[in-house]
Amino acid sequence: SLKTKSNDLLQVEIRAYTAEQIIEKTIDAIPSNYAQGYYYLDGFYRQAHQENHKYVRLIECFATVKEDISNRNSTTQKEQFHISEIRRSNVYERNGDKHGDHLVDLFLEDPVNYAYASFLNKQAYRQYDFTFENNGFEDVIKIYFQNKVWTLPENKSGYILINRADYAVVEMEIVSTANPQDISYNKS
Repeated sequence: SLKTKSNDLLQVEIRAYTAEQIIEKTIDAIPSNYAQGYYYLDGFYRQAHQENHKYVRLIECFATVKEDISNRNSTTQKEQFHISEIRRSNVYERNGDKHGDHLVDLFLEDPVNYAYASFLNKQAYRQYDFTFENNGFEDVIKIYFQNKVWTLPENKSGYILINRADYAVVEMEIVSTANPQDISYNKS
């Protein structure tokens, strides 16, 4: 027969990682989670180009991108791309500005490299505040970030989704906001 017996356990302390500690673990996992050599991406690109608060052009294309990750600290372009199909609308703008297709600009802002230069590196992440969105025991952690001192010409905020199992970045949104108090900021 079975007899009842109570077992008293010693005090147990359960600690969770802070949002900052999770970002640090994510930074440490970048070399194992992302390609270190060459990789190829095939994709569809669509841009509704806006000028003076009006949509003035639509660009769509299929492109293949070859990227060489030799140094994530470098901001030089490491992508080669081939456009197999492209179509553009007429340009409906009257202000005399001339621009290209902005496709190269898109490839210059490789998402992992861009975030690495912003906050996903050990030299810069302490300049940001990180907060959780409580999502229980889901597989993905959502963390909001914002640079601590909003005195820079361009301030950055947004969110990052991190896979709980391997600390890989699943999704990220970075919003750059011009500081209205800084008259030196002249980007459009």
